Amino acid sequence: FSVDFSPKFAHRDGTVEVALQLPDHHDPKKVLLSTVTLEGVPALDEPVYYHDMNRDGHMEAILQFDLRSFLAALPDVDVIPVTLTGEVEDTVWFTRVEFLRGVARVDP
Repeated sequence: FSVDFSPKFAHRDGTVEVALQLPDHHDPKKVLLSTVTLEGVPALDEPVYYHDMNRDGHMEAILQFDLRSFLAALPDVDVIPVTLTGEVEDTVWFTRVEFLRGVARVDP
């Protein structure tokens, strides 16, 4: 089971946007938002939307996270492992680690 996600940083509204793409047979609308965390930071309740961001024919769940909390959770290293976790309702839990470079961190 794999999950692809691609975080985008520095939204003017203070959020991190993550496009979450699940394998074909899983519906992104069935992801339980209350279970989703990005490096331990819970997903925001809204906005959440669904769109084929990469135009590959598969719908992604577009989730938001508090930018300041996310940056404060990151270790002070050059290459940062970032973990996204959550549950597809009554189906499976997912975990995915991506490695990010060049992310500015903030003091908690």
